[in-house]
Amino acid sequence: MTVRPLIAADAEAAAALHALGFADAWSAAAIASQMAAPGSLALGWEEGGRLVAFALFQQAADEAELLTIATDPARRGAGIARRLIEAAF
Repeated sequence: MTVRPLIAADAEAAAALHALGFADAWSAAAIASQMAAPGSLALGWEEGGRLVAFALFQQAADEAELLTIATDPARRGAGIARRLIEAAF
């Protein structure tokens, strides 16, 4: 299990995870665009070389916002989302 910053190459996998949890899922292009934005932080949770969760944050001045978070349905309830949020702090 690894928490790591996401890179542009992760956008497709992140979009696939997002689609598993949201009817109005973000596209890979939207995720990549947000990851590239100033003040953006994108973290992923990897297991066995596979992205199983991610979170996107945006910081402006002294405030930060969780924009979206998604976890593979098979891994929900394991505290992964909480750990990603903690890692952002």
